[in-house]
Amino acid sequence: MGQTCRAAAAGDTDYIGQSAVPADARYTSLTATTALVLGTLHHKGYDIADTGGRKMTDEEICAVETADGVGILKPNTPRSGFLSYWVRSRRRLLGTLWLDCAERGAVLDREWVMEVYGEDNIKEAEHIIGDLLDQAHVPVLVRLASKKPRFEETRL
Repeated sequence: MGQTCRAAAAGDTDYIGQSAVPADARYTSLTATTALVLGTLHHKGYDIADTGGRKMTDEEICAVETADGVGILKPNTPRSGFLSYWVRSRRRLLGTLWLDCAERGAVLDREWVMEVYGEDNIKEAEHIIGDLLDQAHVPVLVRLASKKPRFEETRL
């Protein structure tokens, strides 16, 4: 499935392998922290987006070693009906997890910030944060960035 990233540092895959989240071979070239976050999200069924909400391909994910933040796309819900074969619905952008962004108060490996889009996404975001906290042991501040939900940005 997609491109496999090469390990950038020997300790990266070992760190992921020691966590309860299975190592995802696609993310082994990333820093340990970024790989842990992406692996956890992928394991939970979420897709990775950039901070603007556009789904990232495996190749795009492999091209970065560390991320200041990642968008979290909710899984696609199957559609039924005549046009469902041709029309693809945009997924909800659950939020953006900032790992290292001074403007938002996130400091890598010290404190992260989760901006949630839509009041109805807060509980789901808290479950994700709980899983990440169990794995990374980094406190996460949850903020409601907008009361209304945001949706996946599409490629032109």
